Amino acid sequence: MTTSASKVSRVASDSSNQMDAASAQARFNSADLPSGLHKDQKWRREVVPTLILWAGNQDDAFNITKQDICHALREIISVVYPTLKNVSSTILPNSPMASQRLCDWRHGFASAAVAQLAAFFLNPHDPSPKVTAQVLLDHFTFLYEDLDATSPEKAFRSVFVQQLLLGSHLSATKGFVQVSALDTSSLAKHGIVGALGLCGAALMRGLNLIKSGDIELKAPANTKDGIAKLATRDVRTPVRFNMASGKDSKTACAFSDQNWGTPTRKFTSAAQRRSITQLQDIVELALTSLTIGQEPDPNALSNAGSDDEFALIWFNTTCRLLNGQRTKHPSKK
Repeated sequence: MTTSASKVSRVASDSSNQMDAASAQARFNSADLPSGLHKDQKWRREVVPTLILWAGNQDDAFNITKQDICHALREIISVVYPTLKNVSSTILPNSPMASQRLCDWRHGFASAAVAQLAAFFLNPHDPSPKVTAQVLLDHFTFLYEDLDATSPEKAFRSVFVQQLLLGSHLSATKGFVQVSALDTSSLAKHGIVGALGLCGAALMRGLNLIKSGDIELKAPANTKDGIAKLATRDVRTPVRFNMASGKDSKTACAFSDQNWGTPTRKFTSAAQRRSITQLQDIVELALTSLTIGQEPDPNALSNAGSDDEFALIWFNTTCRLLNGQRTKHPSKK
């Protein structure tokens, strides 16, 4: 199969985010790669995992520029295919394969988050999922270890984040190669701020869809050991009626830059306030994460309030102590 000129033109964009719309019209596979990149399936096994490892630490996961992707690919390809000449100039000008992989990577967070949350609400069955979803959304309780939103140091350590980070990012980097120019050694240990931003936004989206009733929580016919699980491949973007077009559309609920770019960037900014040690601990915690099976604790709710709730994710505990007052968070009944 040979990629046509029109096929390539649809994805020749200045940012990887524009690939989201094009991917629905044009899909690329290994046959679209230059022949030299088929060797030992290194593109899939080494290049893509390394590219995702790098992307997981970018400031804006929805808007990684083509120039930055090309630079990263050039460094990766020079390590993976050191004997191949001119291969970079063959694939880098538009890099549709790379952009598509990053698009799939981003969308994977959204699908996995919905599947993960569905399993949480169905095991055991939650009679009031909309109420529980709001409990978890209040003050970003879903982000915190033990659902304790009173402790800033516990941010990004919840079981929800652990599983999503592991399933949608860390597992996708398996097989990455060491590229000194990209400092992949450090990235593997704590380079996850962009991935954490996607985790936060994807979980927030999933909970909002459950709260609004756009996601129907129904146990699948196939259960294992009595536990209902929804496969990521079975997750579908809900449709809503579009007043402008007069048709049903997935646009309003899509995990896109237009809908979720701003929250993703804010969660990423919050993650960047974590220390290297804290980020490394989050990675290690995710690698040893267990299956979700706990009920949210209503006592973890916070009434602390802020003009910018995202700021509370990284609010410095030391400042509180220096001011002689630790914010109290009364429980909701």
